[in-house]
Amino acid sequence: MKKFLSILIIFFLSLPANATTLIVKSTESFSTVHPKSNINLKVVKAGKYGKSYYFEKNSIIYSTVVKVTDPKRGKQNAYFVLKPTRYSLPSKGKTIAIKNPKLYLKVVGYKPMDKKETAIKAGATAGGFIVTGFTQVFWFGKGVIKPKKNKNRISSGVESMYKNSPLVYIEKGNELIVHQGDLLKIKFYKKR
Repeated sequence: MKKFLSILIIFFLSLPANATTLIVKSTESFSTVHPKSNINLKVVKAGKYGKSYYFEKNSIIYSTVVKVTDPKRGKQNAYFVLKPTRYSLPSKGKTIAIKNPKLYLKVVGYKPMDKKETAIKAGATAGGFIVTGFTQVFWFGKGVIKPKKNKNRISSGVESMYKNSPLVYIEKGNELIVHQGDLLKIKFYKKR
């Protein structure tokens, strides 16, 4: 098992960085509940897609909404599929047309990774492999020690245990509601 995990880690570390994903900022408010026909997004950190497209920091990506996907069971959140039409290059003061008819963007919500919380979840999961039931007891205890606002310790423990169990995937995902200035993640892909 250790050898398999070592090979898996080495494989993922040797993969090239995913240059098809960018973090962007919304220039306007929109949602999957009340979608707009056009959405413009401001690039937060420079990146590129393939050899053809380089997006500077503060570039604006202009796009048309192609599809709005509703939330689904299994905690699958709603998202947009956009067709990028052009983008700006602030350093040159010009706008460049995107002529690739197969290029699309998937827009989802973005939340910076909390390294501490990720480490705690990984540790609890690893403990669950060693001691049966450890994960449920751990999350219940965490909820009891730090109860949620307006909840008693027991109900907070039960909620914490539920939110960190596979049962939570019975729930439906969330709508994508974006306010001006919110961070989003876009993924470029080619439609076949």
